[in-house]
Amino acid sequence: MAAHPRTPPCAGASPLLANVTSSGSVLLHTPHKCKYAPFEVHVRHEASPSWSALAQWGTRLPLEVGVPRCHKGCFLRLHSLDAAQFAVRLGSINANATAYERALNVSVMSDETQLIETPFPEFPAPHPPAARLEMMLRPPLPSPYPESAADWTWKLVRTLHTERFQLRSQRMKAVEVSSTGSFLMLDVFPEDIYAYVSGPDVPEVLLELTIRASSLNVSGHHMDVRYGLWRQAVEGTKIHGAVDRKKLWPRQHESNDASATAIAAAQAASAHATAMRDGDDDDDDSEDTPEEDEAYDTLDADELADELGLELDVDDKRSEPVLKTIVLLLTGLMLLAGGRQLAQEYRSRRAAFGRNRYGRHCMPGVASAAGLSSIDGSSAFPQPSERKELDDTFQKMEFSSDPPSLRKKDSWWAATWDPFSRLGYSMNL
Repeated sequence: MAAHPRTPPCAGASPLLANVTSSGSVLLHTPHKCKYAPFEVHVRHEASPSWSALAQWGTRLPLEVGVPRCHKGCFLRLHSLDAAQFAVRLGSINANATAYERALNVSVMSDETQLIETPFPEFPAPHPPAARLEMMLRPPLPSPYPESAADWTWKLVRTLHTERFQLRSQRMKAVEVSSTGSFLMLDVFPEDIYAYVSGPDVPEVLLELTIRASSLNVSGHHMDVRYGLWRQAVEGTKIHGAVDRKKLWPRQHESNDASATAIAAAQAASAHATAMRDGDDDDDDSEDTPEEDEAYDTLDADELADELGLELDVDDKRSEPVLKTIVLLLTGLMLLAGGRQLAQEYRSRRAAFGRNRYGRHCMPGVASAAGLSSIDGSSAFPQPSERKELDDTFQKMEFSSDPPSLRKKDSWWAATWDPFSRLGYSMNL
C-alpha cells in the first residue's frame, strides 16, 4: 500500500514568495499547501551577510510581517521553532503542552525570498514629542482601506477617551495602511498648547494604549499579539535627537525559569511522540490549532505601568510648564515686534506728508511747493514762523478746509491716520 503523503510544515516552504504591502510590511506565502508549525522570521539586508530574527513569529502561511528598514533591499526566510524555543517565544509554560505539541523536533528552514524593496512612507515619521506607532490588526480592515483606517483610528480615540483621560480626535491620525488592511501606522501628536483643556501627553497616551492593548476591541478588530505594538524609530537631526525602535506590547517577564522551559520541551516531545504513534498526522489541523494568544504570558496592567512608565518618563512634567512659558514669551515678543513695526510705519508715513497747524495732510509735492526743506522726518512740520506763509500757500492752491478723504468717516484712511495726525500735531511732534 502506498504511503500517505505528508504535508510539509510551513517553516520549510519552498519556494517562499513575498509581496510588498506597505512601506513597512510584506506578505509571505507559498503556492503549495503547508501545515501548522511554529516558526520565526529571519531577515538579511542586502549589504549584510548575517541573518537576524524578527520579533514576530507565525504558524501558518500566508503571513504578513513587519519589516523595518527594508528600503534598500532585504531577504526573508522562515526557521522552525522547537518546543523549547516556542516556549521562550510565548514566555509561558502550558501544563497540557497544547501550545507545543505541534512544534517540530527537527530544524527546518525555508527558501529565502527574492530581493524585497519596500518604498519610503509618504509622510516621514514625526519627531518627538510626537510618535509613530505600528500594529497588525486581526481581522484585517475592510476595503476601502484608507477610509477604514481613518474610521478605526477615530473609534480608537473614542474608546480611549474618558472623563479622566480626555483625548481629542486630532491627537491621532492614520498615516498608512497595507494593501491587505492588516498593517497600520498611526501618528500620535502632542496636545495643542492653546487647548482650553489640556489633554494627556504623548507618553501617557502610549502607556494607556499599551495597558489596554490586550483587551482592546474596536469595531471587532484587535491587535495581533504575534506582532505587537511598536513605536517606530526616528533618525536624529541637528535639532531633534534620534529615537530607537521600541516594542511597547506585549512585554514578557525578563527571566524565564530554565527548568520550566525544559519541562515544556519534554511535554511537547512526549505529546509529539504520542501523536506520531497514534498516527495523528492529519493535514487538516485547523480545529485543534492551539490559541497562542491564550498561552502568552505577558506583563499585567500594573507591571506594564511600572516598567513602561519609567522608560517613557510619564511622570516627568517638567517640560510642560517650560514649553508653555516659552510659547507665551514668544507670543509677547511677536506682539511687541508688531507694535514697533506699526509705530515705525506710522512715523514714516507721518514724515512723508506735510501738515498745517490744524493737522491736515498735504502730499509731498505740495510740501515741497510750500517751501518745506525736507520730508525725511527731521523738519516735516512747519515751524511757527512758517505757518503764515503756509496758510497763504494753501489758500492760493484752493485747498478745502476738510479734504474729502478726511470727511469720509467710514474711510480706512480717516479712521486710521487722522486721529494720530491731530494728536501728533497737538503734542508738537
